[in-house]
Amino acid sequence: MFSRRRAILRLIENEGGSVARLRLVKLAFLLSRETEAPRAGLYDFVPYKHGPFSFTLYHELRALGRDGWLAEQEHDVGLAEAPRRETACLDKEFLTLIDELSSRHRSTSTTAVVDGVYRDYPWFTLNSDTIHKRAMRRPAAEPAVYTVGYEGITVDALLDCLLRKGIKRLIDVRCNPIARRYGFHKATLSRLCNDVGHRVRPLCVARRSICLAQGSARSVFVSAAVRAI
Repeated sequence: MFSRRRAILRLIENEGGSVARLRLVKLAFLLSRETEAPRAGLYDFVPYKHGPFSFTLYHELRALGRDGWLAEQEHDVGLAEAPRRETACLDKEFLTLIDELSSRHRSTSTTAVVDGVYRDYPWFTLNSDTIHKRAMRRPAAEPAVYTVGYEGITVDALLDCLLRKGIKRLIDVRCNPIARRYGFHKATLSRLCNDVGHRVRPLCVARRSICLAQGSARSVFVSAAVRAI
């Protein structure tokens, strides 16, 4: 099991075995801000309807449900099996970080946790459904064509990067836009981009072809190669 999944099980366990999805996502986000936490145990986040959100986290909650670890309800997630044998595999220092985070927020209401995240991390208010809580405006890149890759990152990290760089349109130039990693299959990538405000245009070309675009203001080509925008 991935370390980050074990971390989620521990967070739920520390909440008494059941927790609201909204609260769980915000606790996982706060855990990702811990500088001493190992990257392998953390999720990436993108500005969404209720602040920071991780599509990968939601995908893995469903996987944990299918594997019998979680019982999912509409708004809550609960443990279906005691996770001790899995959470015991976490690094001891990381486990301590998780437990300390849970302890700090145990008596804090979900509303207060969300409000604190909005206050301390204004970037993630960008796409909030509550318009008056939006503390940031979306950046706008200089009109140009850029390139980006996704080697070694999650789809949430890619989406957040595009937002931070002011990219408005994604053009997929992969020869075979199918990927085993969550979020990078062409259909899933298109849906998630649309969810956070990117327009997506598939464009299938040979890998060695030259990609030309006319009038492509603030567009970015995505390919499997690692190239920073």
